[in-house]
Amino acid sequence: MITLADFTGHMKRLGAAFKPVDAAKIDAYYEALRDIPADILGRALAAVIRSERFFPTVVSIRAAADLERRGRPRPLSDPGHVGAFVCPSCEDSGWLWRECDGSGHCGVRGCSATRYAHRYVLKCDCFSTNSVVQSKYQSGSFEAKGRDYAA
Repeated sequence: MITLADFTGHMKRLGAAFKPVDAAKIDAYYEALRDIPADILGRALAAVIRSERFFPTVVSIRAAADLERRGRPRPLSDPGHVGAFVCPSCEDSGWLWRECDGSGHCGVRGCSATRYAHRYVLKCDCFSTNSVVQSKYQSGSFEAKGRDYAA
């Protein structure tokens, strides 16, 4: 369990990253989050600062803490990451890039024999089972990397 003093320090960091917080907000968040172990909460708040665009809700902080508790997969850009991709086919992006010559075989809406050659993406088979992809998807940092998407 985290002390109010330590929690206040975390909230001030959130305030510096997003918008200042007052004592009432600190108290409300402390009551809602104080059951989370201090080390997990600290890592979760650091992850939230890196990934959120707006001041996080209690729900989003709890979701980040759950990911930390289960052992968040480290992104490959993390210097502490050791080893290969979980899925070498998509390099843990969840998407497979493909080329179409414009013949209409890709399944992208509007592609026909008269369309120009283009790139498109397919959802990788690992999408629902890859822990790195699911972490990105659940944190909201997941997006298609191409303009054209074939289901």
